[in-house]
Amino acid sequence: MEAKDRLRWDDQTRRVVILIVEDSPADAMLMQMILNEIGFPLDIHLVEDGDEAIQFLYKEGKYGLAPRPDALFLDIHLPKRSGLDVLQQMKCCPDLSSIPVYILTTSSSAADKARSLELKATRFITKPEDLLGFQNILKHLVSEDFPRLRL
Repeated sequence: MEAKDRLRWDDQTRRVVILIVEDSPADAMLMQMILNEIGFPLDIHLVEDGDEAIQFLYKEGKYGLAPRPDALFLDIHLPKRSGLDVLQQMKCCPDLSSIPVYILTTSSSAADKARSLELKATRFITKPEDLLGFQNILKHLVSEDFPRLRL
């Protein structure tokens, strides 16, 4: 992404805390790279499975000092605990239920989409197979949804 394509943001406002829950190292690295290139002030954290996501969200174990995320990018198909289980547990907790959750998954299953939206996911997005598609989706989410998270 060229510098002229970077979005412009007011550097005086706070950074948005993002938790990426993704078990694919390649997808996680790609998401971090794209998000950092967009130029929006982000504090990005990464966990690799559903159990780690719950520990991060509830500040357990090594995540005792973890910040409260402003938003989550959550895969559905995770080791140890599915993304849908993480989403369900979040939405049952008053302290976590207001956090926007963006399901970003390889699944295009209508059942997965319906269940995600039933559990109050903010959006359900099937991961594009190409870099440009991934960039466009993340840029759109950041430009449309994230400014509201910094208020």
